[in-house]
Amino acid sequence: MEEGYRRDIEALNDGFWDWNLLTNEVYFSESWKNMLGFSGEEISSTFKEWEERIHPKELTRVWEKLRQHLEGKTSFFRIEHQLKCKDGSYKWVLTRGKVIAYSTNGRPQRIIGILVDRSQQKEMEKRISVQQKNLDKILNATKELVLAVDQDGKIVFANQRFLKRMGYALEALIKQNVKIIHPPENKDEGMVLIREMLRGTIEACEMKLHTRKGETFPVKVKITMIEWNGSPVILGFFRDLTEMRNLKEEISQRKLLQKAVFNSMPCIGWIKDLEGRYMAISQTFEEISGYREEEIIGKKDMDFWQENLGVSHIDSDGEVHQGRQVSFERKIEKGQGSIWLEIFKTPLINDMGNVVGSTGIARDITEKKELQKQLKAAKEEAAAANLAKSQFLANVSHEIRTPLNSIIGFLELLCDSHLNAEQYEYVNEVKSASKSLLALMNTILDFSKIEAEKIILDYKKFCLIDLVEETMASFISDAQKKGIDIVSYVEWDMPQSLMGDSFRLKQVLNHLVENAVKFTDEGAVYLCVKRIGGERDRVKLKFEVMDTGKGIHEEDINKLIEPFTKGDISTSIKYEGTGLGLAITTKILEAMRSSVSVISEVGKGSNFSFVVDFDVFREQEELHELPVQKDMPIERIDKAEPEEDAKKHVKVLLVEDSITNRRMMQKTLEKNGMRCDCAENGQEALEKMKKIKYDIILMDCQMPIMDGYTATKEIRKKEKPGEHSLIIALTANALRGDREKCLKAGMDDYISKPIDINQLFNKINGYLKMEKTILEVQKQEYTDPLYRLTEEIGFEREEAREFLLDYIEETINATLSEIEAVQREQKDPSIEKYIHGLKGTSLNFGLTEVYEKSKKLEEFYHDADIENSLFFLHQIENELLVLKERFKENRIS
Repeated sequence: MEEGYRRDIEALNDGFWDWNLLTNEVYFSESWKNMLGFSGEEISSTFKEWEERIHPKELTRVWEKLRQHLEGKTSFFRIEHQLKCKDGSYKWVLTRGKVIAYSTNGRPQRIIGILVDRSQQKEMEKRISVQQKNLDKILNATKELVLAVDQDGKIVFANQRFLKRMGYALEALIKQNVKIIHPPENKDEGMVLIREMLRGTIEACEMKLHTRKGETFPVKVKITMIEWNGSPVILGFFRDLTEMRNLKEEISQRKLLQKAVFNSMPCIGWIKDLEGRYMAISQTFEEISGYREEEIIGKKDMDFWQENLGVSHIDSDGEVHQGRQVSFERKIEKGQGSIWLEIFKTPLINDMGNVVGSTGIARDITEKKELQKQLKAAKEEAAAANLAKSQFLANVSHEIRTPLNSIIGFLELLCDSHLNAEQYEYVNEVKSASKSLLALMNTILDFSKIEAEKIILDYKKFCLIDLVEETMASFISDAQKKGIDIVSYVEWDMPQSLMGDSFRLKQVLNHLVENAVKFTDEGAVYLCVKRIGGERDRVKLKFEVMDTGKGIHEEDINKLIEPFTKGDISTSIKYEGTGLGLAITTKILEAMRSSVSVISEVGKGSNFSFVVDFDVFREQEELHELPVQKDMPIERIDKAEPEEDAKKHVKVLLVEDSITNRRMMQKTLEKNGMRCDCAENGQEALEKMKKIKYDIILMDCQMPIMDGYTATKEIRKKEKPGEHSLIIALTANALRGDREKCLKAGMDDYISKPIDINQLFNKINGYLKMEKTILEVQKQEYTDPLYRLTEEIGFEREEAREFLLDYIEETINATLSEIEAVQREQKDPSIEKYIHGLKGTSLNFGLTEVYEKSKKLEEFYHDADIENSLFFLHQIENELLVLKERFKENRIS
């Protein structure tokens, strides 16, 4: 019977075992052995065989379960554990057994049981466990509150967010009825809603949850059915609406605040999204646009603005969306009229730093625009008045300077005649008064020019020491008359040459030294120049004019720079002058980025100082500005031909409409050994020039019938290639731009009335020397073009002559090409480059006439003056041809 029982057990595929506790023998069925990979006699039938195959970590647990059953504490011996297989691996099994025989004293003697393979189930449980853990992670990672309830309404899972929000620990919530999370007053309502969702009647619903502390909060819930640990459960996702509702409330409050702020602003305001839709507007926006808020919100600019205005708004929004702030002015048509708006737009940026829209404000500037229009009109009116004043001063200057010219000229002639002592004294007094009147006119005109126009500084090379000496030299006579010393000091380490406006600097120093001499009755006047900073190529100089004069009261110092002010009334009575000197000085120093400082003590003297920066002139730069022949020392003229003899050959044409000035100038020129013919206007001058070739033409600018500018242009038109009449302008105008006007007309130089005789003869002597160099080369010492090639570079003289001949031949050909190019009247950078190169090489070779004409050519071509450019190109061509013949004949030696 027992054998049959064992066969039946074997048929179940489960392993069977039978353990005799008295002998410790165990019967293992084939199925038991096969389950571990054994067969037949490969495994012994002992308890030790089974015990040693139990996983070491589980042995204690297995023995404890077995002991409890053997002691009668459990009805069955049942345990899942791992047994070692033949291949060394461990397999999960379920061992079940029961004591079936006891001794007379109740001790167990035999126990039988089965062994079930649980490896597949364990693998499945492992996979399910992994999936469950992953699901737990997912559910805990979601932002929603998650709860799982089984079919009995018991809670089987809650994620961390749910537990935290509800105030429960997981252990306290698991197995609780789901009604625990609903408010007591409507526990059933929640379950009804859940059933509706399960049926599919509704997709989601809102309800309230009840926390452990008794608080309630709104949620939106969605549910789904899933399998949880092998059983179906309802999985609910709850979204806490508290924050959203608070946010909505906050947004609502912000909108109310925004509306209040917008409506309290005097200007227009709005907010737009990235699509250009209006999200909020101010009340003033409604008033300006003529639309109500509900008609604008959600709309774009093109929906209600005119097309051109809408497009401009869209374009500016595009800039704002790039993160830039923009501002502009725009004219808006409104009703029967229009208004001007000043618009500011700025990007709307979220917490992440991304542009999410734009906000803008606009203010009505119609009144401002009207004021600007009125201001512009007023400025134009003031400018016109200022121009009229300047023109008036120019006319006054002309009317006063013309008779002054005659007065001073005849006084000069009278001084040189046979006068007794008393007569000579009277004439000198009149001459002195005339010059004072001229100085007064110059000062008033200078102030007018400075007041009417921005001062434009003329930066040129100058010698500071020479400038200081010239300034002080002009006041030596006045100082000697007053018995005071006049002293200048320039620090020893001063650069030899500087770059700056020496004329304006000298003008400032003249004003300051003149005042110092004027207001000093004893002691001395000092002019000091110190270097107080700078680098190799730039210096900072401090100029100080100090005196030991009467001094200035502290309250009068600030008045000094005001026009026509002299401090106190006693000063105005005692000392002559306009009171414009320091006003002019201040304006000039402002242009130089400086200002005058005054330190003074009544009875002890004054100190006027200012600081100016200058560039240092370097010798390398000086090479490109070598003096041309007309600036060479006067002794060169003496060597060429005795001055008096030279003047006898000079024929001068004086073109002047004033008979008085004609008489005075003719007498003066003839007295100095020159022949002088006169013409009353430009037309008469042209007639005289048909008969006689004049060396110099002195041309008045303003004359009846034909003025000097027109006459000069006519003369230039009629001149043949190689011809050039020397024309010096005589003008009573003294305003800025007169010199440029004269040169543009074709005149060679300029001198203002009243004519300074010394200045006139200096100019004539300079030009005489230049003309004699061309016309009477054999009588003058010509600048040697071969010098640099022989003495400095090392050419033999014949080699140098051939080199220069080649250079001149090439330059003649190039000049002819440039003449053709210029005749096409096309501005060409290559022509400018040619002119600049010609100027440099001719200077370096000592071809001063070519250099001089190249300079003129460069000026005219730069100004696109084609007519004069062609004239000087022909002049250069002729000069080069003359030089070529002289070099061939070896006449330059």
